[in-house]
Amino acid sequence: SGKLNGGSRMFFLMSIKPKYAAMILAGEKTVEIRKSKLHANHGDVVAIYSTQPEGRIVGYFTVDNVLWDETEVLWESIRISSGLSHEEYLQYANKREMMCGIMIASVTSIDGLGLGKINMHIPQSYRRITVEEFNFLCNREL
Repeated sequence: SGKLNGGSRMFFLMSIKPKYAAMILAGEKTVEIRKSKLHANHGDVVAIYSTQPEGRIVGYFTVDNVLWDETEVLWESIRISSGLSHEEYLQYANKREMMCGIMIASVTSIDGLGLGKINMHIPQSYRRITVEEFNFLCNREL
């Protein structure tokens, strides 16, 4: 595969439950929902850390765009692609007024590093990482 140029693009490490990580990799879930806004742009890259019991990097996706809207307004935009029922979504939103929908452009499955080899902080939600950290986590040069 061609190199993704680090350039001006930003990289993130995101913790996702195994069920949802698998749905993203299978193309069944094309939007990832967060309670806090992800300050990402089209073309930025997110490494997917599938949380325990899997505990490893399973792939990455490029960001199409990021929606930040009132909880119910966002639901109308993303419900078909969210992989969640309305009840699950509202339970996750936990009465927040605003929610974030990260629209996924393309996904790559990889066999990346497992928890034992990751010598950096795994975020509860997500955090920015460098292109070097991304390459390390994903066992590849982008």
